[in-house]
Amino acid sequence: MRRDEIEQDMERTGQHAKGRGMIRYRNVALVLTIAMLLLVGMYLAGVQGGLTGYLTGMPGAQETEYTDTVSLTITSHTDYTLELEEHMGSVELLSVKLDGEVLGEGGVRAYLVAADTEYDILLQESGSDEEDEQTSSEAVIIAEAVADNTTDKTIEIGLAYQKDTRWDADNDGTAYTKADAVDLSVADTSFSWNVDESKLCTRWSITSKETGESTASCNGAADCCSLSGIAPTEESWDEPLYIYYEQYGTTLDNSVTAQVMFLDQSLDEGDVHFESTQSGIAALDARFEEAPEREFSEECIETCSLPESLDDASYTIVFEVEEGTLLKISRITYVLKGAEPEQIETTGAIEAIPDIKDAKGRVLAANIEFKDPNTGKALGHDKLTKGRYNVDVDLSDEDIPVKSIEINDLDLEDALTDFINVDDVAETGELSQFVEVYAIDPTAVNFTDATVTVTATGTALYKCKDWNFAAQRCDGSWELFKTGLVPGEDYTFTLTPDDPGFAEMAIQNCVGDAAAASRDTWGTACTYSYPGTALSYADGTTENFAIGKNDYTGIKITSSNSSVTDCTGITSVHICYKWWYTSSKSIGACSFDIDADGGASPSAHSTTCPSGSEPSGITCDDITSMVGETWTCGTFFTASPTGAIAKEDFKGGDPGTFYTDALYFNVTYDVADSTPPATVTGLANQSAGQTWIYWTWTNPGDGDFNHTEVWINDTWYANVSAPTSAYNATGLTDNTTYEIQTRTADHDNNVNTTWVNDLGMTQEAPAFVPTVGFSVTLPGEGPVNASAGGNATAAMDFNASLNTYYGLEPCVQGSGECQNSTVPFFVYANTGNLNLTINVRLDSALPAAFNLRVNTLYDNGSATDVTTSPLTLGSDIAPGNNLDAFFFGDFMNAYPNDSTTRDLYSNGTQT
Repeated sequence: MRRDEIEQDMERTGQHAKGRGMIRYRNVALVLTIAMLLLVGMYLAGVQGGLTGYLTGMPGAQETEYTDTVSLTITSHTDYTLELEEHMGSVELLSVKLDGEVLGEGGVRAYLVAADTEYDILLQESGSDEEDEQTSSEAVIIAEAVADNTTDKTIEIGLAYQKDTRWDADNDGTAYTKADAVDLSVADTSFSWNVDESKLCTRWSITSKETGESTASCNGAADCCSLSGIAPTEESWDEPLYIYYEQYGTTLDNSVTAQVMFLDQSLDEGDVHFESTQSGIAALDARFEEAPEREFSEECIETCSLPESLDDASYTIVFEVEEGTLLKISRITYVLKGAEPEQIETTGAIEAIPDIKDAKGRVLAANIEFKDPNTGKALGHDKLTKGRYNVDVDLSDEDIPVKSIEINDLDLEDALTDFINVDDVAETGELSQFVEVYAIDPTAVNFTDATVTVTATGTALYKCKDWNFAAQRCDGSWELFKTGLVPGEDYTFTLTPDDPGFAEMAIQNCVGDAAAASRDTWGTACTYSYPGTALSYADGTTENFAIGKNDYTGIKITSSNSSVTDCTGITSVHICYKWWYTSSKSIGACSFDIDADGGASPSAHSTTCPSGSEPSGITCDDITSMVGETWTCGTFFTASPTGAIAKEDFKGGDPGTFYTDALYFNVTYDVADSTPPATVTGLANQSAGQTWIYWTWTNPGDGDFNHTEVWINDTWYANVSAPTSAYNATGLTDNTTYEIQTRTADHDNNVNTTWVNDLGMTQEAPAFVPTVGFSVTLPGEGPVNASAGGNATAAMDFNASLNTYYGLEPCVQGSGECQNSTVPFFVYANTGNLNLTINVRLDSALPAAFNLRVNTLYDNGSATDVTTSPLTLGSDIAPGNNLDAFFFGDFMNAYPNDSTTRDLYSNGTQT
């Protein structure tokens, strides 16, 4: 609209060139303007510390020290309640101390609130005042935008680090390797048209600059993501991308690219179309670095000695953490002054502690020692008080595999009648496949965990979850528990109250050569039986074979275990050996071959001959990446393993003897995870609008936690990937209650079947107020809103150079912008919220020398005359939709000095 024309006299006449006629127009709206209020919802996601722990008491003192072992991770302002109600008698709080660590360089503070006073416990300033090297936050366009159609629609990508989150707090693209992430967003992307966002998607690619490996991901419309051959991870195209260390194969230095795409396609009968537009490809870096770690132990400032008379049942500890910093609290130690703990009456020293027995009821020789859990001081058995203790069990005097058990936090509520039992099981019957079987029964006592020390016989440890201690049998299946054991050396593992029996594996088969005339004869039986332990470690039980002059002598073993069915991949393979020979002179050629497929295509591991005297120990070589051999689960495990082969072979020079004391494979492999992660906690509705509800929660702490399934009213909505812990449900009905239902899953897609739910309600929509309004747009001009008084605009001019001219197209006076086949003279836009009917009319009749016609299509032949009577151009024009009006003029016997001026009225009414 030309502003210099708005206030001109509607009846103005002017001087015109030869053959020129002029008609002015005015548009009028019967119902006035409308206003739209856009409500923008903001949310605040906080991290709330949740913890579980146990109470540790020091017996026999009026001032008692207690320790709560916690797992509290804090990234922002958090309040924690220190509960004291469970301690018997009235108590006074004398001191509070903290143990833990700070990850990051930001400052942290912790203080106790008591009697409206703040007492500092922990106060650490920022770890560094130096400015870090900054990563560029400007996205680099590495590929220009492309369009797969002939439209002029363009997408300008806006890739940036996401602001105002706790992740990558300074938005420089660098995060810590622990408990941090780089978050990126394409929310600032712009479009040259009013895009339908349901047809958008964003393709992400994450590439390690160190390994060159890339991982692709896509968010948004499924058919749009299918252009990249990827299923969508999130339903919204502008969902931020969160990248943490080692996710998507990331290393310390990575590049992330993003491309926003639009796809509108249909193969429906009568509506076959395809339209595709893509932005350029933008790139930003994502880097990781080790977080500075500051550990602290028994930290107290003003809480080392608190004022007297602090006798509340609970206190608040407030934690404050700067952005980009993580505070972890592992222990809260406090001293209370109050009633002395109740003693457990016992009848004597060792008599108060039950015997340790095996499955047959035999009493084992054991030295049992109770210790204070805080000081480690050994305690007598005659007057133990109620509380928790650490207990050391020494079984070294027994000829059994289990040598000791260190029990943590045994809960002593009454005098013990039963204790932990240990059994050395005979390897017979179905257990004959194992070289050692033992069992531990901890069910009679209440404890947190224990460390078990065992002397290894085999090279791998298996366990049976359904072990029957009394019957000495496995009622379930054996599963791999620990690998890399060295026969004859001690190993440890953590025992929990529900742990079962265990078993170790060894070599499956052994054959030899004894002065054979040709290589690979293997016609001699080994001395010892297999599966067995003779070659599992260096114990002097050697396999011996004679070396004949110019003959072949050696040993070959096969290693496999068909009972293992849960292998998902081989992590490492070592070949371990101890071999030598005796001869009056040197021997001939030697070979040491390895094969991963049962001997079909062996590869040379070494051609070096062994020593002429017994080595001092076992040699273990890493053959994981051995050229020519591929190690798979099918090599060692599954129902029909191919079997790994190792063979040592000599060609004799002079007579002698070849000795092998150890020859075995040491294999580590991944086991399919069948344990789902814990549930989310703290699920709560934070805010809501008329069509949306925003929920937040705290993700579980499992290391393999992957995502949270979000269901609403029994319908799946989305998978929210870690570390995101919030979901905004949109497209809901106002004034309606909705239930969010969540369950968690890990990287192996193990789903926790326990649902965590919460209710939320959308806001009630305001009463509907009907409004009618429209705007008119001329060629080269902006829209003019209708009003009751009418809006004057530039004149509609028709120009003719002959005495008679038909079908002329109008131009905007003074601008040079004219109607054409693709540009109507009027574009009516429905700006109200009701359907409209648009009518046009002239204020007075035109002279006989001129006709004015109008059409909603660019077709002069079917156009309709415009008169003083209302002419309906279109009906039922929906809100937001447009109506085009093409005008055509006819001059008949007009003269150069002729002109005429009329007002053209446009009228919009509710349909």
